[in-house]
Amino acid sequence: MEKNNYNLSEHLDHIAYMFNVRTTGKAYENFIVNAIYTKVGESELMPVTQQYVKNPRDQRCYYLLDLYFPQLKYGVEVDERHHMGEVQKARDIVRGEDIRTAIECEEFRISIFDKEGNKRSYEDIVADIDKVVDIIKDKIVENAPLKWLTYKERKEEVLRKGVFSISDEISYPSITEIYNMCGGRRSGKAKGSDAKSLQRCYYRLNDRYKLWVPILAEKDESGKVRNGKMGYENTLSDDLTLLIEKSNHPFDPLLDIDYKRIVFMRMRDYYGKPCIKFIGVFELTNDCDNKEYVHIYRRIADKVKIEELMP
Repeated sequence: MEKNNYNLSEHLDHIAYMFNVRTTGKAYENFIVNAIYTKVGESELMPVTQQYVKNPRDQRCYYLLDLYFPQLKYGVEVDERHHMGEVQKARDIVRGEDIRTAIECEEFRISIFDKEGNKRSYEDIVADIDKVVDIIKDKIVENAPLKWLTYKERKEEVLRKGVFSISDEISYPSITEIYNMCGGRRSGKAKGSDAKSLQRCYYRLNDRYKLWVPILAEKDESGKVRNGKMGYENTLSDDLTLLIEKSNHPFDPLLDIDYKRIVFMRMRDYYGKPCIKFIGVFELTNDCDNKEYVHIYRRIADKVKIEELMP
């Protein structure tokens, strides 16, 4: 029998984290998501509990999908008592539409309570679990062969293709990781002045491209931008195609006139840890020497060859 190529430790750590840490205090949900994954019995199927999904209609808001299988684009929601009210039911319909729009995901809902608010029987809930399991098994066949790739394998696949693309299902731990993938100096390790530069949000890769991981300003409930970092307010359009950089001091007129920016967005990975994900190649579209101290960058490409980023 051929050995699996994935890192066993990473595989087990992922399972333990998803079905214990992230479902702590959610007794019904914990039982259901564990039962589904155990009954499916496919070791190459990656499960994600409490999958973070940005609201496509309002980037300030997000949803947490109870159980999600990214390889199948399929999710499961566990509805407890607070889902029984008519107002919440209407919200759940909108929520489901938002999730399908954001990540093209189908979902199955399992309710703990019936329409009268009474707790359903164990047998009825298990019957729903079995329905989900059958659907998932069919999807596994449709998407065969499944392969649970570790972070290292996903990164190696990107390097093999030689392209950063917004369609890649991978996020990276830091700007230094990208720097090293692009050929970083000094044997591929950031040291000395390189390391100090990488503590900022951008770094010049060569005479054509800069690597940029902007720190985005946050919005309060009224939509007003706040918490700009280091004298900058960086905002990103909802469709991720427009970046506006506003400063409280003049820009260097020659700062970006000859450079394109390779942009990665700060986000959180499956474990809730900070990471960055490629969102495209951006180019300055307005005059640098403007009295408002505003730079406007527009996405001009959704992929870039890594060899073009080398020193």
